[in-house]
Amino acid sequence: LTPKEEPGATEQKHKFKLKGVPAKLRLRLIQDQTPDETTQRTKFEEWTFETETETLRATEPVKEVAVILYVDEQVVFEGQTDADGCVEASISPGARTGRVKLYPGTEKETEIPLELGCVEPVDEPPGVAKRLHNLGYNCSAETQAESEDLQMAIKEFQTDEGLDATGTMDQQTRDALKNAHGG
Repeated sequence: LTPKEEPGATEQKHKFKLKGVPAKLRLRLIQDQTPDETTQRTKFEEWTFETETETLRATEPVKEVAVILYVDEQVVFEGQTDADGCVEASISPGARTGRVKLYPGTEKETEIPLELGCVEPVDEPPGVAKRLHNLGYNCSAETQAESEDLQMAIKEFQTDEGLDATGTMDQQTRDALKNAHGG
């Protein structure tokens, strides 16, 4: 680290933006192989996210398809999904919106909106579950109430952080989770 000084008036607020510390956005695009039979859908109209530990539906990666990834209305990736349906890009840590455009410029063109950095408060079970899920702990990101898999994930997180492994969300665990996840 190199110290740097910037002039600024006293008794005023000043904002500084750290450059060169991008976040990584990695998406895996998959298509549902079991569409709802009550509605007519094309094969790319329903999207879901897949975790490494569980697949909720029979899915197939969207392999080697032309894609444009926009984050805060700026193109951050233009190319193809890989053989596993993945796209990866460096983005601003403060990014909040995005969209993925598949098959750009063709009649198959499909756009998928993205909400970035949108996680429920860490005081609520879904916020805890999503943070633990994002950190790689084995619990569903869709947990709406304290469940057995959420308690096990909390206990595992507590063990990894050197905290008492109670499986309950106390203030010390909440603070460690905020610190580990980044908010």
